[in-house]
Amino acid sequence: MPKLHLMENKKTVSTFDLAEGEIVVGRDAACEIHLDDDAISRRHVRIFTLLGDAFLEDLGSSNGTYVNGHLTRKSVLNDGDVIQIGQRELLFSQPPESEPSRQNADNMDATMIIPPGNFGPETVAAKEKNRTREGISPVAYSAHEKAQPESRSRAPAGKQRSGGFWGWLRRLFQ
Repeated sequence: MPKLHLMENKKTVSTFDLAEGEIVVGRDAACEIHLDDDAISRRHVRIFTLLGDAFLEDLGSSNGTYVNGHLTRKSVLNDGDVIQIGQRELLFSQPPESEPSRQNADNMDATMIIPPGNFGPETVAAKEKNRTREGISPVAYSAHEKAQPESRSRAPAGKQRSGGFWGWLRRLFQ
């Protein structure tokens, strides 16, 4: 689980676990990480954690947010990054992912990894109908196609919007 370490004189004063989701760091007592420093805005920065990755976004703070000495508005956080807000430093740490154990390799209950486009009972039928797409399960593609009515107009190529959470995240870091 990723962590933030509040540092003073190169020593850890406090440690905060970054569970999945969003936390806000700031001077306001309602913030998940409250730092009492007049140089920090009430809602200074937010850190969003998803599937073990962490993203930082400055919330329009007066004094800015620095990651490894560089003023930033948005940033992907990596292990060892130093975040400076006001007169405080936060060290971001992310333990390495644990490697799968060898004992599971011989376990018949273990999940088998199948390359995209090579799974599902309809794979042969989908290939015959030329409906396969790289990285998309023919079964899922077929279900998606059935859910989309033929009469629905589609946006011209290049004008389609990327919606939902992943589209929001992609736009956030562009």
